Amino acid sequence: MGHDLQDRTSFELARAIASRLRSHPEWVDRARSNLDRWQRRAGSGRPEPRWSREWREVLARPVDDVVSMLLAPTEKARWLRQSSPFTGMLTEDEVRDIKQRCRDATSRP
Repeated sequence: MGHDLQDRTSFELARAIASRLRSHPEWVDRARSNLDRWQRRAGSGRPEPRWSREWREVLARPVDDVVSMLLAPTEKARWLRQSSPFTGMLTEDEVRDIKQRCRDATSRP
């Protein structure tokens, strides 16, 4: 997957999450749980990656701030979207549809 496609896909997935996050604030707790699980899998002796620490900082903020970060056009937001802890919030069908729309849009001249 090229960078343009990857960035577009990450943004569109984040946009779908952001559009529902205010009505599903429990997703923030699930995202924190994902970070915890990933850190346990990495092993207790390994330091937590920078992206994970930064996500923890974002997830400690109010939901509106999390939504703003998910949609931000900044380099930092783009970088964080590449490692989103919101895995599992959207259905497999939703994820597949978003990825297909992004592939289709990227392949057009």
